[in-house]
Amino acid sequence: MGSLPRLSWCAVMTEDVETIDVYIGPWVETRESFFVEGAWDGPFIEGGFDFGVASMASGGKLRENNVVFSTPYHIHERLHTLRINEKLYISPSLAFLLEKCGTCLDVNYIPYQVDLLKMINKMDNHIGSIPIDDGYIINVYHFRNIIVDSKLLITIENKNVTSDFLNYASYRNYLISKIKEIDRNANSPERIIRYSPISMMSTGYDSPACTVLGMEIGLADVVTFRKSREGRKEEDNNDSARGIAESLGLKVKEFRRSDVLEGEGTPEAEFVASGDLGQDFEISVLGEELQRKLVIVGYHGDTMWNVNKKNVSQDIPRGDAGGCCWTDFKFRIGYIFVPVPYIGCLSHPSILAISNSKEMEPWRMWNRYDRPIARRIVEERGVPRNMFGKNKKAISILLNTQSGLLSRMNKNSAVEFEKYYKVIKKKRSSLLQFYYNTLFYIYRIYYSVASRIETGLFRVGIQWNIPCPIPDKFTQCPRRPSYLVHWGISIIKQRYKTLIVL
Repeated sequence: MGSLPRLSWCAVMTEDVETIDVYIGPWVETRESFFVEGAWDGPFIEGGFDFGVASMASGGKLRENNVVFSTPYHIHERLHTLRINEKLYISPSLAFLLEKCGTCLDVNYIPYQVDLLKMINKMDNHIGSIPIDDGYIINVYHFRNIIVDSKLLITIENKNVTSDFLNYASYRNYLISKIKEIDRNANSPERIIRYSPISMMSTGYDSPACTVLGMEIGLADVVTFRKSREGRKEEDNNDSARGIAESLGLKVKEFRRSDVLEGEGTPEAEFVASGDLGQDFEISVLGEELQRKLVIVGYHGDTMWNVNKKNVSQDIPRGDAGGCCWTDFKFRIGYIFVPVPYIGCLSHPSILAISNSKEMEPWRMWNRYDRPIARRIVEERGVPRNMFGKNKKAISILLNTQSGLLSRMNKNSAVEFEKYYKVIKKKRSSLLQFYYNTLFYIYRIYYSVASRIETGLFRVGIQWNIPCPIPDKFTQCPRRPSYLVHWGISIIKQRYKTLIVL
């Protein structure tokens, strides 16, 4: 349907009915036995995105007498399912799912953001659920395939695991081989839409390393933001990768994060509609640059390449939700999201062993921000060591406070959100609101005291994370910010209307 966002899809299955209705945007690839958005490490025509260990795709395919729906091989995107009577709805977009089944979020359920983002923390959390209006439950799946039979029963299938890596060369060569396979898939002559590489780069270690690896498939273009989050000290604020990119012989375009606050429309809506509190919405200014691109990014490099990690396992630990709210933006613009460090991520113990090996010592910094694998990848390409940042920089414009929310939004968005907020807050239970306000206030006091104690102990050589007795659901502001996901979905649902009934 040309009216839908380019890469969007929503499947509707009916119990004991052989035909499945799939509503798709015009750039979704369809074949006799599968439909898919994205690319993966295998021949396109074979449709093996559900088996790929570097799959940057979501979609569905026939497998024997069942249907398999697949997430990408990373945790930044997910699948949502909802069973209503004899029908099952499946979509990567929460807004599309809610629009297609004609329901909405529950205004009296406050911790949507907490629930959705804690699902990325580790493998055990990747499968979860959220309540919505009328007592329904949406099930949420990260980093999994789900197999659905004719009775709409769901079986969860784990992603394939890669083998351990023996040394730096074997790991680097593996990353390059998988990136090449993704590129061949994305530019297969059987496709209706093809994609060329581009990199989003900062002054940190991870994105430049991924950019260098992307150069193996002809990557020549870089986009970068001039500064990290506003309000930091000026000497620590520069985040432009222009110098690094030019030393690599790449073309670079710089953008200002604040440009998103000056444009038209409501750019925050399609990011908060995923359940997050708006972080990353500044990337909407990059839209034209990312269209029909393989977007190479460094997400998860902070975990995979950090030599200071302890007790790692075959898991995907994420404490940072950056990059987890791009789905509706990606579907509208039309690009393939490629967070390179997830390739081989379940072999983390062997990668950490490489980082700590004798051969990597020339690229060690022996500090808290120490990533020798990423540093070696870039320095061996000729980038001087002094071009990198020395600390991890805060980059997101967060909409997570009651008092600061409106001032951090695009002016048009602030006006529209405030109108929405004044109406919808009257529909929430005042007793429930008071309860959450009180627990959140107690949490803030506890957090402030615990942080000071932890800092003092660290200064004398004691590292101790004081456990928090307050449940997670009370750790985010329950006032204005808790309505952002409702507001975002109320706007983004409109783009997913399907006027044709199949």
